[in-house]
Amino acid sequence: MFRRALECDPDYWGASYNLSVLLKNIRKLDEGENRALHAENQAAVRAGVCQSRQSAVAKGGGNITDALDSFRYAVELDPDCLIAHSNLSYALTFISESGLEVLEESRRFAAHFEAPLAAEPVKYRNELTGARRLRIGYVSPDFRNHCQALFMLPLLRNHDREQVEVYCYSSVETPDDVTQEIMRHVDVWRPVHGQTDEVLAAQIMDDRIDVLVDLTMHMANARPLLFARRPAPVQVAWLAYPGTTGSSAIGYRFTDPWLDPVGSPEADARYSEKSIRLPDTFCCYHPLVDDIEVSTLPAIDSGNITFGCLNNPCKLTERTFTLWAEVLRQVEHSRMILLLGQGQARETVSAKFADMGVDPVRFTFVDYQMREDYMRTYRKSISCWTPTRTTAIRRASMRCGWACPSYRALAIRLRHARGFRCYRTSGSRS
Repeated sequence: MFRRALECDPDYWGASYNLSVLLKNIRKLDEGENRALHAENQAAVRAGVCQSRQSAVAKGGGNITDALDSFRYAVELDPDCLIAHSNLSYALTFISESGLEVLEESRRFAAHFEAPLAAEPVKYRNELTGARRLRIGYVSPDFRNHCQALFMLPLLRNHDREQVEVYCYSSVETPDDVTQEIMRHVDVWRPVHGQTDEVLAAQIMDDRIDVLVDLTMHMANARPLLFARRPAPVQVAWLAYPGTTGSSAIGYRFTDPWLDPVGSPEADARYSEKSIRLPDTFCCYHPLVDDIEVSTLPAIDSGNITFGCLNNPCKLTERTFTLWAEVLRQVEHSRMILLLGQGQARETVSAKFADMGVDPVRFTFVDYQMREDYMRTYRKSISCWTPTRTTAIRRASMRCGWACPSYRALAIRLRHARGFRCYRTSGSRS
């Protein structure tokens, strides 16, 4: 349809823009980026939106540096483009060493978009008594087959219903079976896709929510201007990613002593919110995949270590490339599997490693897969899962018996990696 529209009117920027979105979603990243560039050139008035789309395509192709440059340019082209500004705040989390750059940009976002709403008075009608259950509201566009559900379901299944009443405000556009499963574990389900922030804020106030939880922050389809309206007396950021909203309307964030060490002034200085450290971990995880068996070490069959990272390509930074190249140079005959879409992105990454002295033939690329297929990829191929963050979270891959070293662990063990020899101890499966 979009191609047909462009045949009729090659200068129709809307068709170019929407086609770029569709191409990204079906993993035709090269064509999607070219189409986004074309849309930007066609519409100076909407250049901020189009440039933001081009940036998103670049980010999905593993080119976070170019994506950030494009997001900044999008904000410059259109300072009132909320999407571009929010995308910039989120994308900075992938390259920031201290987190202070993220805080600065997020506060700049809040000052520009939220300040007018923050000045409006708010009167709550919540009943101030301990004789009733606490009402907790969760707001998200991702109550569906999305990684967020892997963390939400364990929480919802274990809420103490004698103490809390659970509301979910769902902006899911297309509900699925995971949506139905989540609905089973809440008291009140409100489908709010298509509702404006103003209308939804009024609904939340009518529901007299005590604690409102933002599960999205600056990720896709977030509602920062909903929280800026302060529809609940206590507002919390949780789960989306370890970062900050920059919003004065959100007073707290849930974390743990591992992400943010107790007593660390550097840790608390990264956030506009007050950090509430849960004692063990800030999240629980369920893979939503059955029959995960511990596998034999793939290196035993292949004769070499295979490192792997099936993270979102936007986490591939220069620091990450440099570390991985050092590991691969020192671990002879080792290989690596990376998640990266078809097209120019794979050629670019291969060339980058070649420049660092690593033969591209040692790499295997895979595209996005169903969750079960990710597990099969780990099971068949990967001896050592390589994260792109210093903090490891227990996940399905660990349940399958794969090692998950941190940056520090990799650096410490590099000296021991030369001359790796495969062997099996009697009865061992790891």
